[in-house]
Amino acid sequence: MNIYTQPYLFKVYNVFTFRQIIFLVIGFMSVGNIYAQTPISTHKIEIAEFVFTPQTIDVKPGDSITWTNSDIAPHTATGSDGNWDTGTINMGESKTIVVSADMNLSYLCKFHPNMKAEIVVKPD
Repeated sequence: MNIYTQPYLFKVYNVFTFRQIIFLVIGFMSVGNIYAQTPISTHKIEIAEFVFTPQTIDVKPGDSITWTNSDIAPHTATGSDGNWDTGTINMGESKTIVVSADMNLSYLCKFHPNMKAEIVVKPD
């Protein structure tokens, strides 16, 4: 008996219908287009000797910023208005945030308020 000559048996082995395959292809194409249109960058900031390096970075909304603490003392990166905060970053740890268009551009360390730096958000 050939499974392809028996329509009811063929349906058992048919995993996806034609309609489901079309929806999957269109869905994957849409996701690919979204990522192709919005390149996202990761920016790295080192915390060493009680200084954020670099002091100023240019970013776009959707980019991520990662702070890495090379000091013995714990630090934070906190928006000057307090609207965003990495939380405590201990020695050897890293913390990351995603940039939004409405972020306060200057930030500091809550534990060491003399440590300051700036984020410049550029339009897409």
